Amino acid sequence: MSAHSLENAVGVKYKVQNISNVQLDLVMIDFQYFNVNGKYEKGETVYLRNIVAGETLNLQAPDNSKAAKVKYKVSMISSEQNGLYVIAE
Repeated sequence: MSAHSLENAVGVKYKVQNISNVQLDLVMIDFQYFNVNGKYEKGETVYLRNIVAGETLNLQAPDNSKAAKVKYKVSMISSEQNGLYVIAE
């Protein structure tokens, strides 16, 4: 899980890169937002679809002006054509 500490969670950018040789039908990314005391405040999930092999996406996380820290991780990837279904803990 990656984390960024900042004054607020606005404009946080992240990169998703498909380093495999198969198209990914669905990638789920979970975001967790924390206040200045480290207390969990809110979670959001972003769904990315049809990421072709070798593709890199530069994206912006959902903004949260009240959060002091954001953590994010890939929570699931799938490729139906290749029978690939991976869920992270």
